[in-house]
Amino acid sequence: MDMKEYGLYESASVKIQILKTAIEVCAASFNMLLKEAFILFSQAARMLLRVDDVVQAVRKDQERGGGAQQGPGPEEMMEQ
Repeated sequence: MDMKEYGLYESASVKIQILKTAIEVCAASFNMLLKEAFILFSQAARMLLRVDDVVQAVRKDQERGGGAQQGPGPEEMMEQ
């Protein structure tokens, strides 16, 4: 089909602008995904640090001959 018959012309500048816009949209989407991934990883890291703090506190308490435990220890919880 010859587009000239219909009077349709597409200049190189239009094609270039379409490609630029597509790249900008992809880059923006990628940046949003990176930000979301960073937030998820930082939340996971904070949770692991909290668990580590609890495990250390329980172990120190056990080393000092602390009182009876109120529930399963961290090791038993990890096994479940």
